[in-house]
Amino acid sequence: MHVNIIHEMLQWLELYLEKGLSLDAVSEKVGYSKWHLQREFKKKTGRVLGHYIRERRLSKTALALRLTHRSVLNIALHYNFDSQQTFTRAFKRQFGMPPGSYRRGNIADMTEMCPPIQLPAIAPPEPEFIHLPGKQLQGVTHRFSSTLEQYHHQQERQRRLFWESYLAKMDSLPPVVYGLRRSQPSRDKDDELVTQFATALSADETLGDASSGDAIYIQPGQYALFRYVGGLDRLQDFILSLYKSSLPSYQLIGTGCSYKFGGKGGNQAIAAAKAGAGVAFLGAVGADDNGRFLIATLRDCGVDTTHIETIGSIASGMSVAMTDAEGDYGAIVVSAANTRINTDRLAHDDVWSGVGMLILQNEVPESVNLSAAREARRRKIMVCLNAAPATALSADFERCIDVLAVNSVEARDMSGVAVNDLDSAGEAVLALKARFPIVMVTAGGHGVAFSDIADAYAFFPAEPVELVSTHGAGDCFMGTFCQAFNDGAPLGEAIKAANHAAAKHVSQPKTDS
Repeated sequence: MHVNIIHEMLQWLELYLEKGLSLDAVSEKVGYSKWHLQREFKKKTGRVLGHYIRERRLSKTALALRLTHRSVLNIALHYNFDSQQTFTRAFKRQFGMPPGSYRRGNIADMTEMCPPIQLPAIAPPEPEFIHLPGKQLQGVTHRFSSTLEQYHHQQERQRRLFWESYLAKMDSLPPVVYGLRRSQPSRDKDDELVTQFATALSADETLGDASSGDAIYIQPGQYALFRYVGGLDRLQDFILSLYKSSLPSYQLIGTGCSYKFGGKGGNQAIAAAKAGAGVAFLGAVGADDNGRFLIATLRDCGVDTTHIETIGSIASGMSVAMTDAEGDYGAIVVSAANTRINTDRLAHDDVWSGVGMLILQNEVPESVNLSAAREARRRKIMVCLNAAPATALSADFERCIDVLAVNSVEARDMSGVAVNDLDSAGEAVLALKARFPIVMVTAGGHGVAFSDIADAYAFFPAEPVELVSTHGAGDCFMGTFCQAFNDGAPLGEAIKAANHAAAKHVSQPKTDS
């Protein structure tokens, strides 16, 4: 059974979940026997079809409880349960509490939500957990009403129209734009919810009509920050993927946003410098406070910033604060300036003076990475790619890479091997070894598997430590490895040093740098 058939079936299921679909009805729709359908569904998704349908249907009822004033009985009957008692028992099994308690809770507990399966599978981006102080904003609000069943189509359309109208009022893109959303039950109609979009700037910024309007206040607290790198044309898809996958997958309830130093390239450059390497960073920032902050942070950590270009016509980044369906904030960051790197300067010999290794990430367009990799190979400089975030690589780019480093999620996306321990990490290494001379797969708390020869791999288990935070561990690993390997350490020794540095990193409290 082709994956496209499963994909189309998943879309059909979303439209008819409230009908109380049976396996017989689904198999008749798809045109395969129940036995074959269930086997293929499990093979393609890793889920049991009957369990998935039940969990998705109950997740829909959870949203109805929080976002509408429908009675519990009405919700039970709408989603085709035999009775309110049957619904209550099923809901309690999945969410650990009866429907009434879930509705009355101070927060919407998303930990047992079942997000819709996406094919091909999209790995949810890893959030950065931060503290955000309270902030006063000034912006424009927009509201619309819909039933819960109409909501997803309506909110995508309305959000796009609202953003286009808002951004059209700006002469230039400001460093930070806040986009917030809150949905709540309608006061007038039991089966409808009201959604409010707010797009705003800091209260001290003025951009004509775009900055006038309503006063908005972001509450202080703990937030999750998601980083987005790419064109604005894919931003909407990224936002939707957060609601569908990331918030349920990471069991996030309180969320928010901030702009701070980061990016895998910057973090890895600092890690390599701290390990003792001489590091130069090539990239681009906007002519704004954020750009100056990024450059100053790199310089303070000993990184040469001579080759960072400042572009006056674009911001260093755009942070979009957003909320889930209960009004709890999440955030994404658009790295605008780094998509405008001038590749012509890569041909200049002074850029490569004294360089022994080029370290790349997928945070910039592949055309930039390919240009840099080709220039490095022309000068016999080793090219190391940390393929994060995961994305498809062209054959031309793959041929330029000497060392590939990926985590378990990226390894799965690139090799098709699900990594959940060191043995499966080794299988992923061997699958990728056919395409790259040296491969490393980090498997989180399990350790790291690697190979530089055909048909064999080695591994180092993770060092036992008292875990404080895993944030930044992969970047610490990469920077330390590249410093050691570039200095002449054998592959195994360089990885061992990186493994030790990562273990030390996760056992220490983190600072912004």
